[in-house]
Amino acid sequence: MNHTPASTVAPAPRAARALSPELAAQLDLLLTDLETHHHQQLTLLEAHRAAIARADGDALAHCVLAQQQAAVRLSELDDRRAVLLRAAGAVPGVTLSALCDRAPAGLAAHLRQRATGLRALMTRCVRAQESIALASASLLGHARGLMAQIARRLSETGVYVRPGLAPTAASGAVDVLS
Repeated sequence: MNHTPASTVAPAPRAARALSPELAAQLDLLLTDLETHHHQQLTLLEAHRAAIARADGDALAHCVLAQQQAAVRLSELDDRRAVLLRAAGAVPGVTLSALCDRAPAGLAAHLRQRATGLRALMTRCVRAQESIALASASLLGHARGLMAQIARRLSETGVYVRPGLAPTAASGAVDVLS
């Protein structure tokens, strides 16, 4: 008996059957809407980064609100994706790219190319989000450091120092009795 070792990587789930032209059209529309959403998201992330660079609180508040609205929209698009996958008879875990491969012959290559472009756009959005998170963390650390220095200089007695931290040595005293 000749046994070959089993692969340690499971193949990606595939769509159960070929897509009808109607489902392929729905997939095409979903890809369009996802591309539009992610282009808007990238523009919003660039505005967020610029607002951080300008230290513009009003613009930051606007960006945060717009990102919350974008998250709701993305959830709606994901619901459409799930409905499309169920209609196509796809098993859980099937990607849009795999679904594109099941489109009618004339559309499969076109849809696959669009799905690949969408993946690249999504990657750009993730990198922009990571950059903003890194900048925000850096600014937060800097602000905390500044506040600690200010607190030490203003609070020789430790009144303004967080509990548990030792106050700095007093460089002078205030005579309140004179």
